[in-house]
Amino acid sequence: MAVLEINLNGGYSGEFANGMGFDVGYIAYIYPNSGGGWNGSEVYGSLSMGILTTKLSWGTSGVIDEHARLSFLIEQPLTERLTLEAGVGFRNRENLNSGATDYRLGLTYALTESLSTSAIWSGADTDRAGPAGKGRLVLGLTQSF
Repeated sequence: MAVLEINLNGGYSGEFANGMGFDVGYIAYIYPNSGGGWNGSEVYGSLSMGILTTKLSWGTSGVIDEHARLSFLIEQPLTERLTLEAGVGFRNRENLNSGATDYRLGLTYALTESLSTSAIWSGADTDRAGPAGKGRLVLGLTQSF
């Protein structure tokens, strides 16, 4: 099991005239000291309106090659800097993917306009994902440019 995950993201986001947001991009997942066995990458596209975001991801390499995931995320601001988020995702069964349903619930706090920290409880359907789906607290630090 990997203790540290590093995500390298690149993409483009914007907003349509009707206020609907979009985001397309690429993510590389790197797990230092895992021997490379957990590393992978994906392309994604998402649409958002208000507090709801819908995202489709497709694995392009590594352990997540040909894995697809459709997710829904609600991000409800509680204060100017604190946001509650809740989400659910559905995975396909291609290329040894589990087909599991995953979930997340947590808080994100904006330290500055481009730096935030988060505490998210996440997990998946352990009947399909096995022990890797066991719920856990994931702490994050995000820097956007």
